[in-house]
Amino acid sequence: MGRGVIALVIALGLVLALAVGVRAEPSGATLTPGASERGSPASPESLQVQAGNVTELNISGTSITQSWAGFYGDVTGTIVLEDANGNKFYDWTAANPQGEVYAARVSSITWSNVRCANSTEIANENTALNMGSSADNITNTFNSNTHPQFYVGSVNIAANSCSATNAYVNGAAQSSDFYNVLLSDGTGNIIYTAILDPDTTGFDGDTHDFELLVGEDGHGAAAGTTTTYYFWVEIE
Repeated sequence: MGRGVIALVIALGLVLALAVGVRAEPSGATLTPGASERGSPASPESLQVQAGNVTELNISGTSITQSWAGFYGDVTGTIVLEDANGNKFYDWTAANPQGEVYAARVSSITWSNVRCANSTEIANENTALNMGSSADNITNTFNSNTHPQFYVGSVNIAANSCSATNAYVNGAAQSSDFYNVLLSDGTGNIIYTAILDPDTTGFDGDTHDFELLVGEDGHGAAAGTTTTYYFWVEIE
């Protein structure tokens, strides 16, 4: 994505229930995308070659991933008390929202069934996206189980219980911000999850509220094709 931030403008409904302690489920997010960017191949370097010579040549290079896409930006939102017809009784603006951004390739999720993705589901996602044993496959990317505790609706996701990773800050690896977590809807669909870090320095040196990795198959015949992802947000 480009330097134009993504604003996720959310209207979250607080559902009034007779039972005490019921938490609102994640809400579908309204998306305002900025420009989309990708890295460019480096220009080749040259050497003078002479017949009969043998030359030691150590080579390093960078390849653009064919397995992942990234999203980042700001989250703005309102917590709303309203009826089933959307009539507002009261609302509260969340200036520095806490919560999560979710993305999945399915449009409907039973949030009460959400849990950590298990090893079988992760392996199946790896296969579905043709990642194989490449260095940037899901297992090698989400290779930590360190993350904070958080809620998905009323479901408690315990700290350090899911496969996780951290998106970069200032172009470098780090382990204290922009946690990404792999969840499942309980039927095998992976939910890519980013925990919000309001106004935190991001991968590019600018401040963002979230950085989210999502799996994408760009291998072979799939190169240049696109995949539909659906986004939700939960503000606390």
